[in-house]
Amino acid sequence: MAKMKIFDFKKDGFSRKIIISAIILALVIIITTVFLLVVNSSISKKSKAINQLRSQISEMNLTGETFSVLARDFQSISPYLEDLKNILPSRDKLLDFSQEISNLATSFGMTSNLIFKDEQVIEKLTAVNFSISLQKTDINNLISFLDALHKSPYFVDITSFDISGVGIERVASGEREISVAINGRIFISEEI
Repeated sequence: MAKMKIFDFKKDGFSRKIIISAIILALVIIITTVFLLVVNSSISKKSKAINQLRSQISEMNLTGETFSVLARDFQSISPYLEDLKNILPSRDKLLDFSQEISNLATSFGMTSNLIFKDEQVIEKLTAVNFSISLQKTDINNLISFLDALHKSPYFVDITSFDISGVGIERVASGEREISVAINGRIFISEEI
């Protein structure tokens, strides 16, 4: 029978060197693998941080561009800001409005009576309620009066309109005189 050869590691230096080399190689592979896993994890974390910074930079760029557009728009409208502030007449101009109504009524051959009532705040705007009664007019003069009121520099909102006049018998005889009651509000600025 063939004899099996049993290696004695103590006596056989070559086999021992192979085993030591294999152990060292295995340790190098394990250490390299662990090192690569740690480096990969670190790179992944830093990559996420870089992506977050890029996102923040992108948002800052967008904010900067928006601010730049707003600043440019502000420069283009700044000459008109004072006009916008003065677009509504001030409270002291209500007397001028009263005179304007009287002049308009007279110019269209009618008599008028303007009464200011309470005031109210509507969506941050102050409005003074009023009523106008017009007498001795006809429909054509009424339309002309309303058109002139619409073209006046005042912001007026007519809330109700009531026309009364002669009966059908008088209309048939040619009389066309009517009376008008107008309720509305004029918007004013609180600054004087």
